[in-house]
Amino acid sequence: MSAALLDGPQSLRDMCLLYGEEFYSAWAHVHHAISTASSGFEVAYGQSFYDYLSQDAATARRFQHTMNAGSMFFHQVPEIFDFSSGKMAQGA
Repeated sequence: MSAALLDGPQSLRDMCLLYGEEFYSAWAHVHHAISTASSGFEVAYGQSFYDYLSQDAATARRFQHTMNAGSMFFHQVPEIFDFSSGKMAQGA
């Protein structure tokens, strides 16, 4: 299992780091975010997530690797979810 955390093409390492650092800090402000309809990330870091990424190359790279790692499972969705009924999620 730990092989998935080794640095490399299909690693989940960057996802764990991003969720355990920046996103964890943002979640500490969830009550404020819900109470004011604001962003917990903006409270934690004083700027929007994308502004933060534009100023921090290491985090931007980690975010890109996280998105790439997450997408490696997308091709399996049709195997797991039956789309033949034509049903859509509520609100869609």
